[in-house]
Amino acid sequence: MEEQIANMDPFSGMTDLMSVGEVSLLVFYLVLAIYVIFTGIFYYHWQAYSTDKRATYLTYVTYAVTTVPLVLMMAVITFIL
Repeated sequence: MEEQIANMDPFSGMTDLMSVGEVSLLVFYLVLAIYVIFTGIFYYHWQAYSTDKRATYLTYVTYAVTTVPLVLMMAVITFIL
């Protein structure tokens, strides 16, 4: 009886396709690609439209200080899995 119930589970074969580690690595690379594209757009925007060099520098430092640690933490968690 338990075997029949196990066979009725529609997600029983999903673990054979990709492991949790593989899925987390795929998601990490996708988020990293989006981060790189956004950073490029952000850099272009501030170079093209900024008028104050000090404000531009402060914006770059703030952006780096707040986002780089988050990406590094995500990388560590991803590669631990």
